[in-house]
Amino acid sequence: MAESIVPPLPGDIALFRNEWSALLECASPAPDRQRLAALLRFADGARLLALAEAHGVSGHLAAGLRDLHENLVPPEIRQALADRRRAQIFLTMRLTAELFRILEIFDVCCGLRSRSPAERH
Repeated sequence: MAESIVPPLPGDIALFRNEWSALLECASPAPDRQRLAALLRFADGARLLALAEAHGVSGHLAAGLRDLHENLVPPEIRQALADRRRAQIFLTMRLTAELFRILEIFDVCCGLRSRSPAERH
């Protein structure tokens, strides 16, 4: 039987075993840097990124990898994480600007004004 050309899903635990372990260590409240370094030796960087992105924890991955020695994390993975972080910052800024625009519309049409609790009394 021919091998499937469809890439495996990140949820395929057996295939992503090493990446899952590394990602769980990064997302741990108290990550063990030595254990993470050992896990990364067997993890595939592209799969690790895909798994982190699929589960919305790219930030945890970036934070977990930030302080590790450079030779443990390939430059393309560090760059991809930096690019994702930059994109997230710009999205957050655009959303904040949109919230201020909506607030101004409410103020004009409804007379609502954003006030601090001290200004309300």
